[in-house]
Amino acid sequence: MTHPSIHARTQPEQDRLPDGGGTGKAITYRELDELSNQGAHLFRSLGLKAGDHIALLMENRLAFMEICWAAQRAGSITPRSAAT
Repeated sequence: MTHPSIHARTQPEQDRLPDGGGTGKAITYRELDELSNQGAHLFRSLGLKAGDHIALLMENRLAFMEICWAAQRAGSITPRSAAT
């Protein structure tokens, strides 16, 4: 998957990521890029350092992508889906 910052630069408003939870909501790659940047700043302010791990347990929704990209931007090890 291409990093959302690439899409935010090349087609910020065209592509939309749908919410997997069936809410009908969607966000643009620009919005995802901005939210993940905010999340990365939050992780760093909480003391997360490069190589640290995070754990995430949540339902299928857009916030999952925001948190994964934020963790990557902060340098942590991104979570993996436990779904089988």
